[in-house]
Amino acid sequence: MIYFRRMLMAGLLCLCLSIGNFLHATSLNGFYVNDFREILGNATKENKLLSFAEANNFNYLILYNLRSISDNSYDLTKLKTANVLANFIRKAKEDYGVVEIAAVGQQFSSFKTIDTYNKLWALDDIRKIDVYHLEFEFWNQNFLETEWESTDVDAAFEFYLNQLNFVKSQALLRNVKCETYIGNITPEACAAIGAVADRILVHYYRTSDFYNNGNSIYQYKSYRLAALAPVGDKVLEVLPLFSARPHFMGPWLETHDLEEAFDSFLYGQNGHAAQTGDWKEKINLIGYAWYRYSDLQSVLGEQAPSTEAAAASKNSNDQPDFYFKNGRGTREIATPEEIRTHIFPQPADDQLTIEVTTAIQSVVVLNMQGQQIRQGIRIDESTMKTLQFSTKTWHPGMYLIYISTATQAQKICKVLVQH
Repeated sequence: MIYFRRMLMAGLLCLCLSIGNFLHATSLNGFYVNDFREILGNATKENKLLSFAEANNFNYLILYNLRSISDNSYDLTKLKTANVLANFIRKAKEDYGVVEIAAVGQQFSSFKTIDTYNKLWALDDIRKIDVYHLEFEFWNQNFLETEWESTDVDAAFEFYLNQLNFVKSQALLRNVKCETYIGNITPEACAAIGAVADRILVHYYRTSDFYNNGNSIYQYKSYRLAALAPVGDKVLEVLPLFSARPHFMGPWLETHDLEEAFDSFLYGQNGHAAQTGDWKEKINLIGYAWYRYSDLQSVLGEQAPSTEAAAASKNSNDQPDFYFKNGRGTREIATPEEIRTHIFPQPADDQLTIEVTTAIQSVVVLNMQGQQIRQGIRIDESTMKTLQFSTKTWHPGMYLIYISTATQAQKICKVLVQH
């Protein structure tokens, strides 16, 4: 009997180890690629980047600078010049085990170039960008002072959430993921973001994987994952994000493996595995991510970027493309063209009509669980300015309708359905 129990425990242990190894083998492990404009088109630098990713078990690349590349080097909206990026993505996926590529943008307009690029490869997933990654640090006072000319966090969050909704609507049209990244934010902000995004990178910017009291790095702002958990049937993908910058975990990496941070996050003292609650069923931890390529190179023994690349990184501050200048040469937010709408009746029962002042290019309808509604939508093709919805099969509740026009303007309409 004792022998049988020992054999059973050994079998269970092997099964657990096999499952653990399987999860590690199939997880999404990514890093941000800064100064990508210095890499794309240079075969040696491209291969060095991809070899670095493969050697360190990374299969997800999050790319900066694509708008800058399109404006200054290779026009990503034209098939002939976009081939440079398309061939890089194909090489990454076919030859180096990369499974997803993300493009970073700071607002919805940042993704227009990327969206046009994706249209070129609509039927070719091997060359397509898989993720639209919105990066706007509305919680960061330094960022707001230098990038947004205001320290009003509430206004910045309202702007960010509006942009995230538009990115989500465009991602749905292109069948790609809507992703964002968060830091030290409130539970209320977490809930709002978790309801929209498909995937969130949650930063754990610390100098070690443990606190002095032995607690796991998971305990940094530990309320966030539970607050991000969406309602309804939706399950949110999450990657904890660690930083290899010198003032964070760069020195720690000199004596530790990359995977240790994620292992400590999961299984360390009071880590994720020790947590309980229904929210865990709504959060799918699919892997981890690191910031950023040049710092990872330096710590892991790879050649550091050239002086010119380092200077470009310093000048850009590694921010996503953001090209709206005011008179003093600093960045500011572009104000999109306003769309005026007439919505009736409100609330809606069986029918809903929305009249707009500009020709409609696309429309996306989401319920409050982030699910897309595809039935019962008709555009008056004679004018392209009237939307009619058959809402009799829609469940009662609030819906968000995202309207984009031929002039690239956007509008979010909130409508209530009651039967």
